[in-house]
Amino acid sequence: MVVIAKTASNFNGASYPVYQWTDGKLRNEGEVIYLFDGNGLLVDFVRYNNHAPWPESNTLQGRSLELVSSALDNHFATSWHPSAHAGGTPGEFTPVTGTIVLTADASVTVYPNPVSDELHINVTGNAGIYTIRICDLLGREMVHQKMATESGTRQSVMDVHALVEGHYFVLLTDDLGQTFLASGVVVNR
Repeated sequence: MVVIAKTASNFNGASYPVYQWTDGKLRNEGEVIYLFDGNGLLVDFVRYNNHAPWPESNTLQGRSLELVSSALDNHFATSWHPSAHAGGTPGEFTPVTGTIVLTADASVTVYPNPVSDELHINVTGNAGIYTIRICDLLGREMVHQKMATESGTRQSVMDVHALVEGHYFVLLTDDLGQTFLASGVVVNR
């Protein structure tokens, strides 16, 4: 966990790294946020926006945006959610942090890759209802559909002919709202 604050001294004695915001201010209408190390090398960045698929700014009501899991790519809007309380939860472990850990007997197979018209998704071993989403590199949902699985294997076929050529991510969300990255996929015609 890392906290970036306007005044780092407000977090003296914290058991996690705290860095002070040194230049500019955050704009509510969105921007690119860059994180540099002490040598001036780019460590990470995120392109935030206040419109879908990001939470709308007028719905936050003083809550901060928090990364759902350190295992997810922070470049995608779907990897972020509003804090439970106004002011956020700096330094606290939030129970929603985490992704689905598939059991040893469960797996997800996505084929063909590259794909042109129909993408096949097999889930083996886990029972439940999943929402399958295909997102572009900015985290925007392009296609979605539901898939119910029982013990064994369930196949879903997604029509991707409307997607432009490029790279996409296949995300699965279970009926508890937990999301995990199933695969990257290339649409190529």
